[in-house]
Amino acid sequence: MSYSSFVLVLCCATLVNGADVTGFNCTLGKHNEDTVDVEAVWNAGTCFAGLGPDYTLYFSAPNGTETRVGGTTDIKLTLPKMELWTNFTIKLRKTCWFIAHTDYSTTVFTGPGSPHKVSNVKIDSGAQSVKVTIEEAQKMPRIPDEYEMKYCVNDTQDCNIKVLLRNSKSELSIKLKDVITGLKPLTTYQLNTTAIITDGDETYRSDALTVFMLTTHAEKGKSDPKTGGIGTVGIVLIILAVVVVVVVVVGSVLYFKKMRAR
Repeated sequence: MSYSSFVLVLCCATLVNGADVTGFNCTLGKHNEDTVDVEAVWNAGTCFAGLGPDYTLYFSAPNGTETRVGGTTDIKLTLPKMELWTNFTIKLRKTCWFIAHTDYSTTVFTGPGSPHKVSNVKIDSGAQSVKVTIEEAQKMPRIPDEYEMKYCVNDTQDCNIKVLLRNSKSELSIKLKDVITGLKPLTTYQLNTTAIITDGDETYRSDALTVFMLTTHAEKGKSDPKTGGIGTVGIVLIILAVVVVVVVVVGSVLYFKKMRAR
């Protein structure tokens, strides 16, 4: 393109574009379970011959790709269910006659709030303990500090709580493993797992993911955590052995005394 052609196109685009948009601003709207709506508003610009422009909104997170939200001829638009704990760049594009456009941008921090619910909880049951595997949510704008596991005998208020700290520094979703002990054999428990973020004096909790776990039958001869891992049968055998030894020793002593008396 020659210099004269470039100048001509630039002049035409300037004329077509008309007056600029003013007052472009974004504020937080409706809070959802673990996201928030962002409300974008602006004062209308104009196009050549007084025609109204089209507007398109885009957003991007730090180090993220730009995402188109939608288009409108209005002077406001909602960006629904945006991730919390994130600084977003919001771009407004004014387009006139499909050929000329002007971009305006602003930033908004979506603020603190509840983490996402855990993705899944897997259970490997024993008689008096269960192995728990917590699968974190796939999206985590802010990493949870800990997971609370509240387990109750089903349909009762007989509950206990165990907290699993997330010591890993990984920003990716991981699987966390723990063991809950001191359970009753052949009993159904309701397990509620909640992700927790602590920020200063504030605590933010996700919705709980609920699963049910059924402990198994305490088989004879199986190890029992309450008896040092040797099992009830083992304890009985040890007691019987001790009794036999005592009887033999006492009997031997009495026998030798009787022999000497003769």
